[in-house]
Amino acid sequence: VSVIYFRDYLEFDARKKKKIKVGEVVIELRKADQKRQRVDLKLYYDDREVEKKKVYTNNPLTFYVGREKIKYEFVINEVRKDQMLGYISVPKGALADSVALNSNSD
Repeated sequence: VSVIYFRDYLEFDARKKKKIKVGEVVIELRKADQKRQRVDLKLYYDDREVEKKKVYTNNPLTFYVGREKIKYEFVINEVRKDQMLGYISVPKGALADSVALNSNSD
C-alpha cells in the first residue's frame, strides 16, 4: 500500500549575506562554492538559529517547525556565485493554517 503525501513547494533565490523569509523559515546564505555545488547557510525558525555547513545540491535537509512539529524539507537545486536556488516543501495546507493562527492572535 502506498501513501501519497501532498505538499506545497516554496521556491527561493537566496543571495549571500541577505536574509530571506520563506514560509515560517528565514534563510541566510553564508558561503557558496559553485565548483563543488555546496553551501554554508543558517536557518532561523522557532526562535532557533541552525547553522549548516557543506550542504550539497539535491540533498534534502529535514527539520520540524512549530508546536505541531510540521515537517519541512529544504532542498538546494543550484549553486551560483554568491547565490543558491531551491525550494522548501511543507505539507499541503500547513502554511495556510499557520498564517490563519498568526492573524487570529492579533
